[in-house]
Amino acid sequence: MSLLKTLDKLSFKKILSFAVIFGITLSIPTTLLLLDQQTRLSSQAKIEKPPVVMIEKQDYGPPPLAPIEVERVYPFLGKAGDEVVLLGKNFGLNPKDKFLSLNDIAIEEEKIDVWQDNMITFFLPEGAVSGLINIRAGSFSWTSPRPFVVYNQKTVTKVQKNGQTLAIVSPVDITSVEYKLVGQNETKTVKVEMESQIFSFVTETGEIDYLLLFNSNRQLVPFYVNPIEFDF
Repeated sequence: MSLLKTLDKLSFKKILSFAVIFGITLSIPTTLLLLDQQTRLSSQAKIEKPPVVMIEKQDYGPPPLAPIEVERVYPFLGKAGDEVVLLGKNFGLNPKDKFLSLNDIAIEEEKIDVWQDNMITFFLPEGAVSGLINIRAGSFSWTSPRPFVVYNQKTVTKVQKNGQTLAIVSPVDITSVEYKLVGQNETKTVKVEMESQIFSFVTETGEIDYLLLFNSNRQLVPFYVNPIEFDF
């Protein structure tokens, strides 16, 4: 009975805080597993990759004849060793005069798996950090309009997904979220008010094209996810 009386005296916020702390403690082993898990699960990913044009890496093809267009960067985040897929057109067929970078750091040739006119796939190198993706092929170049998110073992912010509900769990003071759904042109902005290190909101129905978190200084906050929840 003394336990019930004690709980009765506690406010709902305090009880919720204790529950969150207890939940976070129990989730530490799972968190370490997720940070090591491949971001993109090829067998379960929603994205449909174009057929790969069989060409030896040492064989070079023609550069593009029109400006580079990127329709999708998939997934929108990752860690070292994860595969990133760029879908679009006018990439050229493994042209000799080509360049790919993330945050102004070149992606070495051995990290590029496919470079064909409608698709580029590459693996995030060790030490990669969040930043803009840049592509150059022949006389044409393209820079991503928003950063690609890179996380690592030190990342403390997690985004969970259940249907269209997203929950941010973080000790970082996140103040805003930007996201866009696949097939839509409009970027949505959500004002964040963290309470007990948690904030949740509901998105419109659809697949998330990208998701960005920012702090009060408008700095990008890296985060990790459970790949299965996002169909990566």
